[in-house]
Amino acid sequence: RRVHGGRIRSITPLGREYYSVNPVAVRSPINVFMANRRVIVVQDSPEFGTVTYCVVGATMVGSIVLAIKVGDVVKKGDELNYFAFGGSTLITLFPTGSIDIEVDLIENSKQPIETVVQFGQPLGVAIRRY
Repeated sequence: RRVHGGRIRSITPLGREYYSVNPVAVRSPINVFMANRRVIVVQDSPEFGTVTYCVVGATMVGSIVLAIKVGDVVKKGDELNYFAFGGSTLITLFPTGSIDIEVDLIENSKQPIETVVQFGQPLGVAIRRY
């Protein structure tokens, strides 16, 4: 996973389990985004303001390995983390009005349909600088 530029403000590890995060599992009685092993990373970004990443491990993931630490100044494209084998997902939260999200992501999220994102593929465009 990669980040936009800015300073890493905090890193908080949470959870212990590794359930599947595929679309069927997401609709199960278990809230996998709250039960799974995850790491919350808060970053101050000059492009987007405060950005929060929720790195979620999934079935068959041995560990979440962070490539950053609190206080690091990162550049766009720097590595945030990697998963040591298995499935995973990344939830990214932006301040309201800071990003124009790609239409396919919005449409797929309404379905809900999983969207495969390739490295370097834009997810949206910053609307204003902070």
